[in-house]
Amino acid sequence: MGAVALVYLDSRQTVGALCVAGLATGFLPHAGEWRVRLGMLLGVTGLVLIVAPRTQFLPAVVLLVAVLGGGAVLARSRVAVAMLVNVAVLCGLLGLVEGSVRIVSILQEDRSVPIPYRGAAYYDGQFALERERFIAFTGSDRLWSERDDGSGPYRANGAFDGTKITIIDGVRTTSSQPAEWAHSIWMLGGSTMLSGEVPDPWTIPSLLQAADGVASHGFRVVNLGVNAASVGGNLDQLRGQAKLQSGDVVVVYGGVNNVRGMVDEGARWQLGHEMLTSRLVDPWRRRSQLLKWVGDVVNAPMLSYSEDEMQAGLEELESDLMAARRVAMDAGARLLFVLQPNLFLKADPSGYERNLAGRWQPIFRRIVERNYDGFRAMTARHPDWMVDVSGVLDDAPDSPYFDWMHVSHLGNEPVAGAIHAELARRGWLADE
Repeated sequence: MGAVALVYLDSRQTVGALCVAGLATGFLPHAGEWRVRLGMLLGVTGLVLIVAPRTQFLPAVVLLVAVLGGGAVLARSRVAVAMLVNVAVLCGLLGLVEGSVRIVSILQEDRSVPIPYRGAAYYDGQFALERERFIAFTGSDRLWSERDDGSGPYRANGAFDGTKITIIDGVRTTSSQPAEWAHSIWMLGGSTMLSGEVPDPWTIPSLLQAADGVASHGFRVVNLGVNAASVGGNLDQLRGQAKLQSGDVVVVYGGVNNVRGMVDEGARWQLGHEMLTSRLVDPWRRRSQLLKWVGDVVNAPMLSYSEDEMQAGLEELESDLMAARRVAMDAGARLLFVLQPNLFLKADPSGYERNLAGRWQPIFRRIVERNYDGFRAMTARHPDWMVDVSGVLDDAPDSPYFDWMHVSHLGNEPVAGAIHAELARRGWLADE
């Protein structure tokens, strides 16, 4: 048991776990009074050691000592002794529950290769570690920065210097770019264009760059995907970051970041949410698996739907796209809007995909589907510069999805192929 604890817990938590285990000594048959009290003491101490955040560990120990000292002073009072024993029992039981929850979490953790990565030659321990580092990067204040190069403000990626995932000067690296080029294909979108789930050669822009007739016709492909960017943010990038020239092509890959109409009614239990996120409790919640589970239930957002907000979002999307097209045309470039796929649109999802989709509330899935009805109608109104590839992953033999929008190379390959086919069909890759 101690060896298992040392594998999954740090040294302080291990000592705490063994102390909590000591609580059992108080329940042994024919246990004497001293053993009962020793077990209770070990249970309380273990709970403090396991759950107490480092910033509050010393105050927690001081409080524990004060309680035990006060208990010793009041030991002559049977009521006081009973109260102290009850508190100790409660803390000890909470410690046992906390330990049990952590064990269940460890047992439930899937340590196998994620389904979207199965069969991927690039997926190994090194990439998994770099992927974890990139996930941490996306949650940091280094994720992006506001820039203005003289043509207007825009949001650019922060630098990420990995061996397989690289972002330099705000731009995700595109593999196999030609040393010389006559024109550029500027690819804009959100995190699904940035493609932080795969190494540089497997992003949509890299796969398009490697496609027939791209480099040979003098085109280099540039990945301007930015996490959480809507089409409005892409418009700012087009004005400020992209250096458009005559003959260039702009591809805007979007849809999921322009979903509108969701109204957040607050947490399921607002008072509990406020308690768990308070300055006093939040550091403990971050360390306690039990409190995390409680928080998932208490903090679940209550969503409702607003038709007016959705319609306003559709109008904003179409307006931003038309403005982006004007920017491209003014520079002598062409623009293609590509409506991207998402998991909720699949007519026949696999068992894995049904379980994955079930992580989101049914109302959220309906809101996404309702938005996409509007996106598809808009795309149909502008066939000369818009295309719908939202169904391109419907027949994928293996699921590419990590969540409802992000995919591995299994999704990027069909999407890049569809974009390449559309550009070729329109003659936009021809020599000029």
